[in-house]
Amino acid sequence: MVKLEKPPLDKAEKESLVKALREKLSGYVKLLIKKPMEISVRVLDPSDKVVAKVMKKAKLAEKEVEAIIGNEDVRAIMKALGKL
Repeated sequence: MVKLEKPPLDKAEKESLVKALREKLSGYVKLLIKKPMEISVRVLDPSDKVVAKVMKKAKLAEKEVEAIIGNEDVRAIMKALGKL
């Protein structure tokens, strides 16, 4: 998955980019693991509403994790388990 930060691309530009990325990635994978592999590529831009929703949820999850990790009781348990 590639997320573009610039203004949205038109459909033809996205398809061209997807095709080029798929070809390059297929070559790299074949070079690295010595066998062909199916490659899935998706190009996302600011106009993709699904991405906006997912990114918003990801940011909320990050904040929740930070709050949990900041909790002294949780830190004491993690330290006791050797995770800190």
